[in-house]
Amino acid sequence: MEKTAAKKLPKYLRMANEYRQRIENGIYKTGDSLPDQRSLSKEWGFDPLTVRRAFDVLQEEGLIHKIIGSGMYVGGRSVARGGLFAGHVCSYPIIGIATPEAPERHIFKILEHAAISNIFRHKYEALRMNYVSQAELKNRLMQYRHFLKGVIFFSRNYSDIGSNVQYAVSCGIPVVVAGLEILSQKNDVPCDSLFVDEEDGGRAIVEYFIGNGHRRIMLAGENILRIKKHGRYIGFMNAMLEYGLKPVIANEKNLKISDFGNAATPFLQACGAEIAGRIMNGRKHPTAIICQNDLIALGILEQLKKMNIACPEEVEVFGFGDDIQWPEMYFPPGVNPLSSAGVNHSEIGRQAVNMLMDRIAHPAMDKKIESLKSVIIHRQTTSQEKRTEINCVQIK
Repeated sequence: MEKTAAKKLPKYLRMANEYRQRIENGIYKTGDSLPDQRSLSKEWGFDPLTVRRAFDVLQEEGLIHKIIGSGMYVGGRSVARGGLFAGHVCSYPIIGIATPEAPERHIFKILEHAAISNIFRHKYEALRMNYVSQAELKNRLMQYRHFLKGVIFFSRNYSDIGSNVQYAVSCGIPVVVAGLEILSQKNDVPCDSLFVDEEDGGRAIVEYFIGNGHRRIMLAGENILRIKKHGRYIGFMNAMLEYGLKPVIANEKNLKISDFGNAATPFLQACGAEIAGRIMNGRKHPTAIICQNDLIALGILEQLKKMNIACPEEVEVFGFGDDIQWPEMYFPPGVNPLSSAGVNHSEIGRQAVNMLMDRIAHPAMDKKIESLKSVIIHRQTTSQEKRTEINCVQIK
């Protein structure tokens, strides 16, 4: 009877009721962003006007609020009449969050949501500045620079965003760059920065492998130049040399990302598969593999399965980054077998906001460089069993 009555409701009220229930049940929490209207229009099969009316109902109830140019967020906020484009005056000061455009199930979304929640706790408003290109980001910075009280840039690589960071700094805007993985760029960043210190993670993996009896340990990646920039490479090399073992690196040289429509996921998995197919055919193949990232590791695992090579019994595999946050995309439901080294991504988002608040409160203090250490996470692709292999062989 209740279902029949619900179906008689107008479409926009049915949608409003559904999202009200999700908010009340904690599926969406204060500070979380709601899906954009275009996506919801496709998902529900409703026209955009219906979606907008549903959101209007929730706004009137104080359950959600809108940030013009950004989107809908859970929680009520009073914004001065006319919003950001009417004199750039809001009831709360604005902090910009610059992240590449990414699907909801992506690491950058975890960083973004954690930062936005923390920004609200500090009594600031959050403005999402998702971008596809650096030119698009530059235009948004130019448009909003007069009222931004600070900006947080989330990126893995400073060189990808360097010009826009320099522009924001030149405008006198407090800036924090967070999530960087490449250690060699520490001194290049002209503002406060938060790095992922992967060196200890790479070292810890090597020490685990050696303690488990391995001597043929390999680092696998897509491109030798990219591999060498990361802290995971530094930790691997130093640990191998300290233990008197010859470092072995295998990378893919023939595949091009353009052959995969510039899609990183299938490209990196293909790189991993190609590397595994090449190195595991030799009589003296590695018994332990550290991967440049989790996607390379996925490709290696798939190829090992095709070659009937048992993991971890015959070869142990570690990913890096702990980026498989939604394992059902790659594995059966409820399973994530990949051991990896990573950090708490939500902590990056929260700590970046705290750094920015500190900078806003103390604008004259010296530039800060902080880091979060990687930790190794054992799952099914590694084992605690001791091994007896003692020879280290160069893989060609």
